[in-house]
Amino acid sequence: MAVSIIDYEFRHTTHQMTLLKPTHSTDMIHQNACSLFDEMWDGTPIRNLGIQTSKVVPVEAERQMSLFGTEQEEKREKLDKAIDSIRNRFGSSAIQRASLVKKEDEKPIF
Repeated sequence: MAVSIIDYEFRHTTHQMTLLKPTHSTDMIHQNACSLFDEMWDGTPIRNLGIQTSKVVPVEAERQMSLFGTEQEEKREKLDKAIDSIRNRFGSSAIQRASLVKKEDEKPIF
């Protein structure tokens, strides 16, 4: 996966990493993207932020590579499926992280 930043002066920076094992977990992708972002961002105002994934494999391939799935991974998978179902039925903003919810008179926290 890769994270790219374009700053207010249009300078472009990209960092990338290979995950140790395939994942379709939103939480795992988010954690790794945040880690890459923290490594490269120097506090300069951002014009554009991008996250890219590659070498995507079917969910079945991920399951085959980890024969002994942990209980925590199974819970996260169920949670991701429930969130996807809610978003498919009610729209992408129907459920989101609390840090993205803004109060009246307050800018969103990104």
